[in-house]
Amino acid sequence: MGPLLSRLSISSGLHAQLVLTRQGREDVSVEDFLRGAPDPPEERSVRNAQQLLREIGALTATTARDEEEKAAEAPQHGLTALGVHLCSLPLSPQLAKMVLWANLLGVGGAALAVVSGLQYREPFVSLGDAQRSLSLAQANKAVRAAKLALSAPERSDHVALWAASKGFEAARSKGGDAARRFCEANCLSFRQMQTLRQTSAKLRGELRGCTLWDEGADRNGEDTSLLLAAVCAGLFPNLALRRGGRGKFQVNGGRLEAVPHPSSVASFNGKGADWWEGTGNGAQDVEGEGGRSNVWVCFNELSQLEERQVAKAATEDMLGLQEEIPVAAMNKLCQQMLSQVPVLGG
Repeated sequence: MGPLLSRLSISSGLHAQLVLTRQGREDVSVEDFLRGAPDPPEERSVRNAQQLLREIGALTATTARDEEEKAAEAPQHGLTALGVHLCSLPLSPQLAKMVLWANLLGVGGAALAVVSGLQYREPFVSLGDAQRSLSLAQANKAVRAAKLALSAPERSDHVALWAASKGFEAARSKGGDAARRFCEANCLSFRQMQTLRQTSAKLRGELRGCTLWDEGADRNGEDTSLLLAAVCAGLFPNLALRRGGRGKFQVNGGRLEAVPHPSSVASFNGKGADWWEGTGNGAQDVEGEGGRSNVWVCFNELSQLEERQVAKAATEDMLGLQEEIPVAAMNKLCQQMLSQVPVLGG
């Protein structure tokens, strides 16, 4: 998947396949179906989106029956059980998959807080105060330091969102002034935290309406390792590798290089060294990870400004990820579980 792949193309491809499946028109390709849209996406974007949807387990390819048909027709795609359920949620497929995995693992509430922060503008911001304004570099430094403190010891932007949500709820129970003080102390926008809270509640209601919210969805609510497992399963194949625990990240199977986003805790290594505090605006490698051979991170976005940047990341070395990620097995388990869930409107 390229860094510029449109989220709209991914969602359009998934929902177009759902429409074709429910209308019994599996012989019609998604490309042909979307070509009739008022503003059709580029065919290359649709093909890339279908590839991603296959990788995350939402689509399955069925080949033609014999060689003549295979030569005459492109492979057709069908929705898996996971793909059908992803269509039920007002989220991008990867975020929807993250929520479903979190529900199955018993950390649903925590994942809703994370997804609510990823879906819209994240709540972390630092503008200084009445006595002192901050430059962009200073603001980013303050934000990543706040995220590091909130997510400790995991070094995860996702855990930082969850911790911010928990802290905001605790402070809010003491009154609006306490909630505002909490936000000021942790580089958070009070307004965005309110929006995050409302979005999380709305998503929970929609999951219940789709029969996708289990009564035990919060049974392991304080287990950070399970939350990170759900995050990793949902965001796949958005994985980056820092070989030897130092230097730039390798993404897209090593075909691209990227640096940490200036506001991400992925800027820090295991010893607390900060990529963006190196000389040359981060050009110098930070010290290695204390003997670790490789460090994996999963990320939500790959943006490109002066150079590619990994944004909204979680350092996943605590999950024991190695060179081979057992995603196929994870997708199979998810399919088996979701095949038992009734589908509304099917």
